Amino acid sequence: MKKLNSINYVAFKQGKLYLEDIPISLGINIEVWLKESCNISYEFENYSSVYPESERIKFKNYEKGVSIYLENRIIESVNIYPYEYQSSSCFKGDIFIFDKNLEVPFKSDNIENYFPAIEIKPKGYFKRFSPRETVDYPISDKFKIEISMGRDPELVSSISLKHK
Repeated sequence: MKKLNSINYVAFKQGKLYLEDIPISLGINIEVWLKESCNISYEFENYSSVYPESERIKFKNYEKGVSIYLENRIIESVNIYPYEYQSSSCFKGDIFIFDKNLEVPFKSDNIENYFPAIEIKPKGYFKRFSPRETVDYPISDKFKIEISMGRDPELVSSISLKHK
């Protein structure tokens, strides 16, 4: 079986996220996935002193652009951080959304170009999005892609595969 040796591109398709050509799914044990599918160095990081069972996996050399969040070592979400102006935390490779290569920086006005039939509620005379606002795109009865705006709401700061 092919193993992950680098992360030069990610792809959201068919209800899964692919790191290179290696699929990663929500709800599976990360230790099993790492053993079967990954050759990249990694480390676990507890990001909450209140919830020690909540962890994030950091891939060495890719830690700022791809984050896998865990609960008791079960994958809860996978987050990709596209390039933002003057941002230190971004994915340096290509991002594909349903076979379309994402143009970066990912502007919030272009969301509909990548997510067909997404529902975005207009706000009248105000800006289209607020800072840190999220928009959900359901991809199945169990999963969604969550699109989060940055501090500058004209830019998307993260694209995440999550449970509904």
